[in-house]
Amino acid sequence: MPVAAIVPMEEFEALEEAADELLARKALQTLAEEGDGPRATLAQVLADIFGTPKPDVA
Repeated sequence: MPVAAIVPMEEFEALEEAADELLARKALQTLAEEGDGPRATLAQVLADIFGTPKPDVA
């Protein structure tokens, strides 16, 4: 299974931009679908990822 590829920086940067655009579109779609429901803070997401206690946010 390949683990790396050598590509020109211009192509790499274009791929990064395309991925960023796709993620931004998906985020906007999710926000539109969910409406004004509660959101998680970055601290809460990081706590979930790293298994640390969630901070109390009022």
